[in-house]
Amino acid sequence: MKENDYIDWSDLKTVSLSGESFCRKDEVGKKLTELYKTQRQKEKYIRLTIRLVASFFLLCLGSAATYQFSGQTLLTDGSKERFELPDGSSVVLKPYSRLSYNRILWLFDRKMYLEGSGTFSIVKGVPCSVLTPKLTVNVLGTVFEITEDGNTTDVSCIEGSVQVQNDLVSKNLHPDETIRVKESGYDFFTDKTEILDSESILHTPLLFDSAPLSEVIKDLNTHFKCEIIANSAHKNYLFSGIIPDQSLEQTLIILSECLGLKYRIDGKRIYLFE
Repeated sequence: MKENDYIDWSDLKTVSLSGESFCRKDEVGKKLTELYKTQRQKEKYIRLTIRLVASFFLLCLGSAATYQFSGQTLLTDGSKERFELPDGSSVVLKPYSRLSYNRILWLFDRKMYLEGSGTFSIVKGVPCSVLTPKLTVNVLGTVFEITEDGNTTDVSCIEGSVQVQNDLVSKNLHPDETIRVKESGYDFFTDKTEILDSESILHTPLLFDSAPLSEVIKDLNTHFKCEIIANSAHKNYLFSGIIPDQSLEQTLIILSECLGLKYRIDGKRIYLFE
C-alpha cells in the first residue's frame, strides 16, 4: 500500500447512511446494530401476529365444527313419537313433524325449531322458545300444544302459561285457551267448543248484490250465531258475491279480501278493521 493510499479513520468526514449522517466509524457500527435490532423486532412482531391470526382462525373453525355437530334433529314418519329433551322436558311429535335444537346451547338458551305439530311438556329453568315458520312460543315451565295445518297454526295452553308472538300478535295464553294464527290475523278461543262452533258450516249459500256491509253482517250473525262488529265508516261498504257452503273462517276470508279489510276473532265476537 502506498503512502497516499493510507486512510486515517480519525479524520473520516461525514458519511451518509440511510438518510442519516455520521462522523465516526464507531457511530456507524452502533447505528447498524440498532437497525439490525429494529429489523429483528419487526420480524418477531410479524411472526407473532401471524400465529395469533392462525390460532384465532383455528379456534373459530373448531367452534363452528363443534356447534355444527352438536345439532340434534328429531323426526317422525307416519306415527307420533315421544322424545326426551336434554333437561328432562319432553315432546310428542305428531306424524311427519321435525324438531331441531342445539345440545350445547341448550344449557343457556332452550331454543327449538318446529316444522309440523307437537305437544310439549317443559320443565322450569332458563327461558324456552319454540320457533315455527309462522310464530314463536315462549315459555318457562308449562304444557302446551302446537298444531300446524296448511296456512294456520294453533297454539293451545294445557298447563301454566305461554306467550305467542309474531308480526301480527303478541298474546299470553292460559289453560284451555287457544289462538289460531293465520296470514290475515288471528282467532282467540277460550275453550274447545268455541273452535268447533267457529267451524260450523252454512247450509244455504248466501247471495249478495251491492248489499251494504251492515246487511251482510246481520245475515252472517244469524247463520253463525256470532257477533261481527265493524266501524261505522265500514258499514256502508257494498258487497257483491256468493258466500258458498263453508266455515265461518272461510267466509271471513272472502269478505275481508273483497272489502280490503282485516278481521280478528275474540271469542264469539269478530272485529272487522282496516
